[in-house]
Amino acid sequence: MAGAASMDPPKALNRRAALGALLAAVFLSALDQNIVATAMPRIVRELGGVHLYAWVFAAYMLTSTISVPIAGKLGDLHGRKRLLLLGIAIIVLASIPAATATGMTMLLLARAAQGVGSGILQASAFATLGDLYPPLERGRYIGLFTGVFALASIAGPLTGGVVADKIGWRWVFLLDLPLGILATTLVSRDVPL
Repeated sequence: MAGAASMDPPKALNRRAALGALLAAVFLSALDQNIVATAMPRIVRELGGVHLYAWVFAAYMLTSTISVPIAGKLGDLHGRKRLLLLGIAIIVLASIPAATATGMTMLLLARAAQGVGSGILQASAFATLGDLYPPLERGRYIGLFTGVFALASIAGPLTGGVVADKIGWRWVFLLDLPLGILATTLVSRDVPL
């Protein structure tokens, strides 16, 4: 059994750096999922379309759920790092039409696209974790992923509400840009697969 203790320090350090990059990518996905809820009343007030209110969330979750198994298979075929970077890019690029939406339909379509990116990120991050760590060690690191989701479920609505109230609801989506740049940098540099 080869555990982290039997690895030489550089490899152990690389795995930790890769884990940090994965956690950053998962945080982007989880925050993007949670940040919109408290901004929605302001969004609906400006854009109208109250009848589409629930679809902004449903479209995101639906496309995220559909893209997970597809991303898993594509990651097996083409490499997990590529899929991680693709997922980040989709979330960030879809944030621009979400932030500049002139109607609820445009916002709904942008959120659906972000859901695809989120599903790709989640599937690829967990699969990469499986590649980096043997089964006996994975539980500890899956706990870190769970902690990231918990943090995002607290920070997302709080941040979304504050940003929507103080700066404007469009900035809720533009926050994905610096987070996406950070996640892209870390994944490009630290994920070996």
